[in-house]
Amino acid sequence: MRTRQVALGAVLAVSIFMLPGCHRAAMDMSDWQAPQRPAALDALNMFVGTWEGTANVKMVGAPEVVVSKGAETLSWEADGWVLVDHMEYAMGDGEEKMRGVGFWVWDPKAEEYRMWFANSSGETSEGLATYAPDSRTWHFKACTRNSPLGKATFGEGKAVFVDDNTQQWTWTEWTRSWWFFKHKVMELEGTSHRKG
Repeated sequence: MRTRQVALGAVLAVSIFMLPGCHRAAMDMSDWQAPQRPAALDALNMFVGTWEGTANVKMVGAPEVVVSKGAETLSWEADGWVLVDHMEYAMGDGEEKMRGVGFWVWDPKAEEYRMWFANSSGETSEGLATYAPDSRTWHFKACTRNSPLGKATFGEGKAVFVDDNTQQWTWTEWTRSWWFFKHKVMELEGTSHRKG
């Protein structure tokens, strides 16, 4: 009985101290100003436009390399705060195309770019990107759910801007067994050219 009373007293004491912090004065929006757009977003300007690309896709365990071809268009939305990516790709000789959409934003606290993607195969991805201006190289990491593999996957890659209108990129994807084993499932290597 004594233990129950002490526990109840502790909960009550914590609640009393926390209550004043929960009450906030009504916000006065009359003085609100939109924050200044982060300069870091300007680095994403190099992606803006329409790109056509070809990639060699190697699935681990499969003997052949499959060629993927497609196009994507990236443009600014939300007053230049969000870079939106619309893409369409086909694998091999198949006529069926995968369509998707992505969003890029700048996270000032983490000092990284955050990315989200979803496609017509039901996959969703969330990732991070960093940029090395000296080498004009973007580095990416992402986790994907609802993969056709039936498991969540995670990947790493990079895109090097050879010039203003050419990207060369690589991507490697793994699945995880338990928390410490990873198994490579796919490698991609491709080139994209700006068309507009």
